[in-house]
Amino acid sequence: MAIPKTCYILDGNSDYLDVADHASLDSDDTISYGIWVKLDYDALDSGDVYLFDRAVAHSIWVDVGRKVHFSISGGGEAISNGRLPLDQPVFVVCTAIDSGTNLVMKIYIEGDLDETLTIAGAGLPVAVAVSTFIGAYRTPANYVKGSIASVFITNDIVTAAEVKACYVDADGDHTGHIGSLSISLMTATEPDVTNDNGAAGAGNVRGTAAVRDYMDLIQSMGGGNIMHIGEAMTRYNIHQPILIKKVKWFGDEILDNSQLTLTDWEDNSFLTHYATAVDTGIDCDFGDGMWVNGLKVATLEKGLLEITIG
Repeated sequence: MAIPKTCYILDGNSDYLDVADHASLDSDDTISYGIWVKLDYDALDSGDVYLFDRAVAHSIWVDVGRKVHFSISGGGEAISNGRLPLDQPVFVVCTAIDSGTNLVMKIYIEGDLDETLTIAGAGLPVAVAVSTFIGAYRTPANYVKGSIASVFITNDIVTAAEVKACYVDADGDHTGHIGSLSISLMTATEPDVTNDNGAAGAGNVRGTAAVRDYMDLIQSMGGGNIMHIGEAMTRYNIHQPILIKKVKWFGDEILDNSQLTLTDWEDNSFLTHYATAVDTGIDCDFGDGMWVNGLKVATLEKGLLEITIG
């Protein structure tokens, strides 16, 4: 499984993305949505959160029981059987086909078909000139608290084989090897939308949504788990207790008196280091390891941080 390498961090209070109306977002007889999402452990404490919302058209949200709802105005609502995990990335895709006599809605989780709902006599709504919210409901409200990446919206149908290919091959800067996509939201730099012909639509970051270098910081390498963390991220990385074995901070962009501070979930500092000269980080070995109740990178000024955990 290829976890996306870049993501947007949403604070659950005011952060979301919006995409202005675009012809490639208007459904005729097919529509598909996809997203990698990592919900924080407390993301659902205040109620449902919306992954997508396009007024009087389509909505996708996660309820407090962690089930995915895919709703089509005038059509129906499919609900997943599976429940989304918290504090780990998960890939969600929703598709719908209007055959003229039936509406077939599908929900995929982690690359596999989870639910199919067929509604006789229902269809997709006609095109509407409204923007699409990503990470919030239309007012806005019901914000996502967590991370999102590799978002796509297309008025084509994404097949089961393409969902699986996307799940396996997503690299974080686009949705993977799905050739049928009409429009894709780029999360590496700016949230502009581009279709297959290169035309751009307006995309906006609302609130203080920030880009992180990695969506899931734990990557298996060799005999252990190493977290690679980019500069200037002042949000938690892991909420669960972890065993830290090594901390390495390095890179020729580290400046004299640059600071690294690591804390637990309750903001208790367990490692603070100031660079004494240019390109002087730290390489700290904790031997058999030190248990920490969650991890926050409180301060990281330039350079690359590697943390090896047990």
